Amino acid sequence: MNVCHDNIKLPRLRTERYLIRPMRRKKPTSLPELLLSPLLPWRILYANRELAGTLAFRTWQSRYKESLFNFLWAFLTPLFLLLVYYLAFGLILNLRSQAGDTGIPYVLTMFCGMAVYNIFSESVSAACYSVVSQPGYVKKALFDLEVIPFSSFGSSLISGGIWLAVAMVAGLMSGRTGLQCLWLPILLPAYMLFCCGCVFLAAAGSVFLRDLPMLVQLLLQGLFFLCPIIYPVEIVPAAYQGWIRLNPLSWYVESIRGVILNVDGVLVWPALLKLYLAGGIFFLLGFLFFAKTKRGFADVL
Repeated sequence: MNVCHDNIKLPRLRTERYLIRPMRRKKPTSLPELLLSPLLPWRILYANRELAGTLAFRTWQSRYKESLFNFLWAFLTPLFLLLVYYLAFGLILNLRSQAGDTGIPYVLTMFCGMAVYNIFSESVSAACYSVVSQPGYVKKALFDLEVIPFSSFGSSLISGGIWLAVAMVAGLMSGRTGLQCLWLPILLPAYMLFCCGCVFLAAAGSVFLRDLPMLVQLLLQGLFFLCPIIYPVEIVPAAYQGWIRLNPLSWYVESIRGVILNVDGVLVWPALLKLYLAGGIFFLLGFLFFAKTKRGFADVL
C-alpha cells in the first residue's frame, strides 16, 4: 500500500488556531510514573485534538492529490483487489477457507485478514517517516511531539476503516456477516492500542536508526506470511499452530476476521481481556519509549 511521506504543512493564515504549547507540567519518565498517570496520553491527544485531526486528514488526503478520481481511489483499490481475488480464488480455483467444507469462501478469509493487517502494516510503515519528515515541528517544539505519530496513525486508520467497510459489505452480500459484527466497536479499540504502541516505537526508533524503515518493511513482509492473514490458523499443522498463536498480531487478525465472518466461538470474554491487556502493554511501552527519547530528536534531525 502506498504511503505518502511528504511534509504536511498547516495553512499559514490559520496556524495559530491549531498550535498548542506543550504541556508544561512534569511528565512521567519511567514506567512506574507512567502507570500512575495512565490518562496522560489521552490528555495530550485531547489537548491537541484539532491539530491531530487536521494533520491526519491532510496526510490521508495528500495521497490522492492531483489524481483524477481523488479520494475515490481509497474505495476503488480494495474493491478492485476483492474482484481480482474473487475471480482467481473463488471462481477459477474454488478454494475454501479451511480444510473441509465450512461454507466460508477463501476469498473472504483472505480479504478480511488483509483488511485487518493493512491497518497495522500501513500505520507502522508511515510511522517510520512521521517524525524524521517533520524536522521543523520537532525543533520548534510548538506542540507535544506525540501528536505527530498520533496523526500518522489516524491517517492510516482512515484507509484501514475503508478496507474493513468493504470487507463487511462483502460478508453481508455473501451471507456470512451477521449480528456478531456488532462486537467490532468493542474489539477495534484493543487493536488500535496495539497498533498505536507499535507506531510510537517505530516513529522514535527511526529517528536514531535510519535503517529501521527498511528493516520494518522486511519484518512486515515476514509477518504477512507467518500470521494467519491469507489463511486460517486451523489449516496449519497442529505442531506449528502454537507458535503462530504466540504472535499478538494473529490474535487480533483472527478475532476481528471471525467477528466479521460470524465464526462461532471466536470471541469469549477471556480472549477479549487478553486483547486489551496486550494492547495496553504495547501502548504503554511505545508511549514510554517515545517520551524518553523525544528529547534527543532535535539533536539528530
